[in-house]
Amino acid sequence: MDLSEALVDLLLVRLGREEEKQRVLELLVSELHMTREEARASVDKAPLVLLEAVPMGRARVIQNRLYPFVDLLPRMETVEDQQEEAPQEPPRVPEEEEDFGELDESASHTPPAPVKQEEKLSVTSASEEVLSIERCHVCGRTPTGGEKLAPCRSCAELTCRDCFDRIAHVCQKCAADGKVVDAPLARTASSRPQSRHGSDQTMQTAPASPGRGGSRNIAYVAAGVAVLGLLAAFYFLDPLRLFHAVPPDAEPADSTAVAPLDTVPADTLTLPPDSTAIQGPDDPGDEDILSSLSGLPLPPGVDSITDAPAVPLETQAPSGIDVMAEAGEMLEGDLARIAASIPVTVDRFAVFRMPDSTVVAAVTILHPVEDTYRYALLRALTAWLGEGPVDELVFYYSESEYYPVRTVSFVRASFPTVSACMGPVDFQNCAGTTNQEVWNILSGPLQDWMARY
Repeated sequence: MDLSEALVDLLLVRLGREEEKQRVLELLVSELHMTREEARASVDKAPLVLLEAVPMGRARVIQNRLYPFVDLLPRMETVEDQQEEAPQEPPRVPEEEEDFGELDESASHTPPAPVKQEEKLSVTSASEEVLSIERCHVCGRTPTGGEKLAPCRSCAELTCRDCFDRIAHVCQKCAADGKVVDAPLARTASSRPQSRHGSDQTMQTAPASPGRGGSRNIAYVAAGVAVLGLLAAFYFLDPLRLFHAVPPDAEPADSTAVAPLDTVPADTLTLPPDSTAIQGPDDPGDEDILSSLSGLPLPPGVDSITDAPAVPLETQAPSGIDVMAEAGEMLEGDLARIAASIPVTVDRFAVFRMPDSTVVAAVTILHPVEDTYRYALLRALTAWLGEGPVDELVFYYSESEYYPVRTVSFVRASFPTVSACMGPVDFQNCAGTTNQEVWNILSGPLQDWMARY
């Protein structure tokens, strides 16, 4: 039988967001010529079988028009119609048995066993198909190409790979609600992913096993014994003479005379303005940072770009964060040329100095952009900033205003590795932050500022 004539059912998948429902409602009216009331009823009851026993050729056309909101369910009765069994002859009675009327009447007159015409494949209705097939609870799609569904670590619902938030380690619905699972961002300092508003809602982990708890208690006891031993030694030795009185005729161990304060010359208490006590050699000023930024080499092929759209530069920030406006102006032109070479549009850019003097370059993309373009931009930025004074690169991105903003950061030590990353797993393994205090700012007030719509 031609596969295009095989009968299938059209299944409307589960619709989670209101914008999806509105879009599907319009498609049902325009493509399937439903009334608006019928379309609204179908959308509200999804998942729902829209049409039954539709030829495969016509169903494929409708599925393409309503993609990705329609799945095709096979109808098993179409297979049964093609498997008609050949008629079977009744079993012949041997001639010997025909001549003996004295045999048991029940045995001689037993009718032949009826041919089982009902031995066909079981029919699976569309409603049973909806209940039996595993689907992603976010998008309602069935896994294809050998893909496996995995339960969310927060709500335990089955989730596909596309609907799993790799930053929060939960499904996109739980991530949108601010739920995350505790997971370090990198092999550097430990940090935890935050929700869009910077709140830390880490899921509770399983209690430790009894064996671990026993070894941990032993370690605590050993540490307490060591501390008591140190306190006892300090008491008996008494190096500061705090616990034992000194005889009045004993001379002090150190008889060095201390000069009175009024004998110190007055001019020695004043430090010159350019003294290193004000600014240490390991704490370079803005001039050193700007001079380092002026000589950053551009990635290959970027020099040829002369007409690039300007990148919006942020010159303000929440209180407590220092905006390095001059450094941002120096980098803005080269960043625009790098973005134009990919090409991708950057929504916001800024350079900040954290309270611990960490220099952070922040880049924001909030409009829909394919993953390959975002990966190419991260590779180019880390290759460009690798030899400069920028300590950390933070990247804010989202598909649209209906999706949660995601935050990922990379420290300078991982820039060479990031410039060679190819996929989401590679970038996730290279992600990291300077310290917990910096991450709290990046995923809290700075995220609200840089990722605002």
